[in-house]
Amino acid sequence: MTLNNFIFSNKPKIRFARHLAFWLIFSLHFVIQNLMIGGPGEGKTSRTFLQSFFHFLYFLPIYLLFTYFFIEIILPKFFYQRRWIAFAFSFVLLFSVSCVSIYYSGAFYLHNTMNVPFEKITFRTNKYHAIVDGLFLPFMLFGITAGIKFSKKWFIQQRENEKLAKQKLATELQLLKTSIHPRFLFHSLQTVQRHINNSSVQSPALILELSDLLSYILYEKDENWVELEKELEIIRHYIHLEEKGFGDNLLFKTEFPENTEGKFIIPFLLMSIVESSFEYYFKTGQEEPSLKLIIRVNESVLHCRISLSRPANKSNDTILPDEKLISVQQQLQNQYAGLHNMQVTSDDKYYSIDLKLPLCSSDLINIKKQILVNELPEPV
Repeated sequence: MTLNNFIFSNKPKIRFARHLAFWLIFSLHFVIQNLMIGGPGEGKTSRTFLQSFFHFLYFLPIYLLFTYFFIEIILPKFFYQRRWIAFAFSFVLLFSVSCVSIYYSGAFYLHNTMNVPFEKITFRTNKYHAIVDGLFLPFMLFGITAGIKFSKKWFIQQRENEKLAKQKLATELQLLKTSIHPRFLFHSLQTVQRHINNSSVQSPALILELSDLLSYILYEKDENWVELEKELEIIRHYIHLEEKGFGDNLLFKTEFPENTEGKFIIPFLLMSIVESSFEYYFKTGQEEPSLKLIIRVNESVLHCRISLSRPANKSNDTILPDEKLISVQQQLQNQYAGLHNMQVTSDDKYYSIDLKLPLCSSDLINIKKQILVNELPEPV
């Protein structure tokens, strides 16, 4: 059992052990604190450890009753509901009744252990029980238990917020992974159909490329990491299908790295940037667009640079980054916070997208998975 489970688990056995540990610590504090108090002549005599523990038993039921009434009823019913006046009134009332109860328990203790008649027990003879045991200790108990409750509630809320934030990021990443533009699918299918109708020898290859691309979208979207080579292969298929759709109008140049073995990347990250580049051309309606894609790997750092021609008629230009690139930037910030650099720059002729980010190795991914497994807390 981990410390996290011991503190936050709601399993009956663990919860009982947690509360028992708290009361054992409090009992030890009370017993040690009262070793040097011998009765009406306070501080002049001492008790044995057993005598001090026997003394503690007179007050333990009251501490238990009023503490649990405070944390299980008053806090949830008034404080958590922000009913401040009702909370203040109920707290003062509970604290007052607690003090009175402790005072009379102290008187009962003096009567039983020191044979002091009830009529002779005054505030002076019972002062220690009234002030220390009746005022200081209940106030300390209420403060400590409330602090524990508030801390746990805050921590659980923070953990829930983090969980919701991670779910939001995961949803955004899934949307990014599956957001292949319908225009591409429509034009790719048209391209494949045209080649089939013309009995082109390239038809089977185009069908396989489109099939691989759709398979990648369907089956890799749930993965946190994919091999860089797989992502690059899908980009090659995508570019080839787009080239067939553009015909001879597209001036295209690519450069892909060779040293990609054992390198991993978030799926659809580069693919989304490439797709956004082609969508830019369709939005601007350029007659002879040109695109230059360079992807290089230096050790464990990937450098991707895309240059997009801008239309001669600036009135038809579309400002980058678009919605998809903004989504890519958000995912980079979430997944590579402080480790990446992405810039979108422009001049009179070109837009340039420049991205640098670290690549993960298989060993590092296994370590991350193990960390995630170990950090998964027990539901509370």
